[in-house]
Amino acid sequence: MPFYPYECHNCSHSYEVVKSVAEINTEEKCPKCNHVTKRTIAKQQSIDKNAASDWNRKEFNPGLGGAFTPREARKEAKRRGLIEVGNEKPEKIEKHYKQQREQDVQRRYNF
Repeated sequence: MPFYPYECHNCSHSYEVVKSVAEINTEEKCPKCNHVTKRTIAKQQSIDKNAASDWNRKEFNPGLGGAFTPREARKEAKRRGLIEVGNEKPEKIEKHYKQQREQDVQRRYNF
């Protein structure tokens, strides 16, 4: 549930209330003076300029054995013949396991 900022016009006390979106228009009372308050518009939050460049930060990848940016890691994995897990289509996965089962049957029964 989201936080909503409130400010009491009677005693100037600022506080936040957690409530669902369905209850957004319900009245709230100040916890200090019990006066009915109105919701205020949240203040603009500053953006950390360093956080915006995190997508390009190098991190150690134990599977590849080095520090890579996400783009470099994908290129290195592709160069080594590795595949990215989780992005395959279900049909491709089904086909792969069907072929694997057929190979297992052939090895087991020497066709």
